[in-house]
Amino acid sequence: MKDTGQSDGQYLYAVIACTEPREFTARGIGERGDVVHTVNYRRLAAVVSNSPNVEYESSRRNMMAHTLVLEEVMEQFDLLPVRFGTIAPAAVLVEARLLAPRYQELTELLEQMRGRIELGLKAFWHGSGVRARLCQMEDTELGRASDGRSEQR
Repeated sequence: MKDTGQSDGQYLYAVIACTEPREFTARGIGERGDVVHTVNYRRLAAVVSNSPNVEYESSRRNMMAHTLVLEEVMEQFDLLPVRFGTIAPAAVLVEARLLAPRYQELTELLEQMRGRIELGLKAFWHGSGVRARLCQMEDTELGRASDGRSEQR
């Protein structure tokens, strides 16, 4: 962690549709045991925890802390995940600079995400044979991109 020399801020995990203040059992990033809770505005809430204003390394431990919070929240809510390492200076600014000005947009995005989940995918292959076959496939975006025929959509 690289300290920026400022007081605690609010580490952001996600935005959810939630009208009442909530606390979650997962603990916040940074191994201090900070409570994960919501900052509410109307029918939206940001899921946050107190955090020093630091740049968190993309270590396995930090990424897992972030992911564990998201997994717990996803058990109860549809969510819009926030990029790893995002820290707001204060809870009041989460409301004033994120939830209030983007209320309509965030509400619509949450509606679009209802019932959906985010998945990560990794693919591994050995040798150049697989890549060559993928690049020959005319109907794939990968094939069009590899020979310069990528279409703009």
